[in-house]
Amino acid sequence: MDIELEEFYTFPTRVKIASILRKAIFSGDIKAGEELSLTDISNKLNVSRTPVREAFQILESENLLELRMNKGAIVKCIDDNFFKDYYEVRILLETKAIEKAINNGIDVSYLEKIHNEFEKNIESSTEEDYKKYNQNFHFYIWKNANNEKLFSILLSLSNGPSFQIIGKRNYIDDSLEEHKEIIEAIKEKNVKRAVSCVETHLNTSLKNILALKKW
Repeated sequence: MDIELEEFYTFPTRVKIASILRKAIFSGDIKAGEELSLTDISNKLNVSRTPVREAFQILESENLLELRMNKGAIVKCIDDNFFKDYYEVRILLETKAIEKAINNGIDVSYLEKIHNEFEKNIESSTEEDYKKYNQNFHFYIWKNANNEKLFSILLSLSNGPSFQIIGKRNYIDDSLEEHKEIIEAIKEKNVKRAVSCVETHLNTSLKNILALKKW
């Protein structure tokens, strides 16, 4: 039976709410300095105030929100250093993940399959299709590192700016080419090349984020 990778990942309500708000912040739909009300958010999402409050706490820990006593939260200003710090952490963790995955004998056929399928259907693909493909590509490598703590941390980072970037075609084309390089490095069992490819891939994503952000 062919089961899509993302079907294995279910998230609590607080995490889903945090993801929705995080995406809105990174896209600019929610502006720096804007006040978020517990009641308003809970009403809009048709949930209780408790998971919204917990989502606010998650985003506070990520330095995206400043909590206000019994009044919700204020969106903090996000500067270039926020994105640079985020990508520095991702590079450290993802390079270790791919190193471990290769040493664990990761089966590259799944990556080849989803890469080829997306590339074949790219003309009819939506931004959501790309996001799904991109997440599956990275999640599969992380999972094959066989370190649940590492996987959990990377999974929490997967809701960050790189996965919320607007899916412009030129960026998607670049991403596909970089993914192809990663696949080739894995097939060769060349850890050094794979690590270099991941670094290049994430640094390209950072460059695109900084070019696109409208703060």
